[in-house]
Amino acid sequence: RFRAEHGISRFHGEWAYCRSVAGIALDRRLRFGAGGGAGDIGWFVGGVRTVRGQIAGTQDGDAFWLARAEVGTKQGVFRPVGFFDVGSAGSRNAFGKLKPQRGTGIGIGVLDGLIRVDFSRGLYPLKQWRTDFYLSAAL
Repeated sequence: RFRAEHGISRFHGEWAYCRSVAGIALDRRLRFGAGGGAGDIGWFVGGVRTVRGQIAGTQDGDAFWLARAEVGTKQGVFRPVGFFDVGSAGSRNAFGKLKPQRGTGIGIGVLDGLIRVDFSRGLYPLKQWRTDFYLSAAL
């Protein structure tokens, strides 16, 4: 699946590949974006929705990229998952020169992801353990 959107001064997109093999679910995603003029909100990387194990908004700027991979079970009320995230945000002029953030960990989803707990380890720049609890639901 590929999706891209653009506005007057911003562009972002996402590529996702989900596959199930022998009861194991594989999910890989790549997101990217650029743009933003004066008064626009920048792109933020770090935290539960981007690089788990890092504090939300550890990096920000007018361009970003993000890659995430998850492996978990496909069925059951309780679904364990392992994950690895890497991404970076900053100035378009310095794009590719910043060392990307990284985080990895394990989590468990309950009731098809309605409730989720992640135990993550930041690998760079912050080397720390985090526990995140969140609620989400498919609409």
